[in-house]
Amino acid sequence: MGSSENGVPATKTHLAITLRQRSTRRRIFLRRRRTKVPTLRLGGNKARRGPLLVRVLRSVQLRLLKLQYLKKFREYYRKFLKELATAGVSLEAIQQRLIMDASYAAGGASGTY
Repeated sequence: MGSSENGVPATKTHLAITLRQRSTRRRIFLRRRRTKVPTLRLGGNKARRGPLLVRVLRSVQLRLLKLQYLKKFREYYRKFLKELATAGVSLEAIQQRLIMDASYAAGGASGTY
């Protein structure tokens, strides 16, 4: 082996090899940042989010509104089923009609036009 300029013999060390291996390795980024589209705000400063309590109350209000709509929907559905039962129509026939209507409505999905 040859000697270097300062008198220390030039040898290959495992440290040099590992550093070289690390530099050739590709890094995998799991979370990539999206590039932001440049925007222009008209009318002053950036809108503030508001106090924490206001945001919490707003989210609670939205949840309650969602529950009200679900409750109304369930009520309408139960009334609908009761009316069908009084009319003497079987649920199987209704389900079959709904499936047929849906299959005709989604004609593009099956590939036939």
